[in-house]
Amino acid sequence: MTTSDEHQARLQHLITRESVTRAIHNEASDELTRHHRQILAKTSAARRRQDENQRKSNRRRTAK
Repeated sequence: MTTSDEHQARLQHLITRESVTRAIHNEASDELTRHHRQILAKTSAARRRQDENQRKSNRRRTAK
């Protein structure tokens, strides 16, 4: 192999490695985003239930 061929092979190897690294990073980032959205959805649902329970409690107090 000539120096130019070796250089080309090395560049191709680095490009492939960078592509794999980027793909892994993107997959991890997507998974983290999904997990974060699930947590936000659960938190929002819990907050809505808490608010509704507070309104019911306030209505019972004012009805007395």
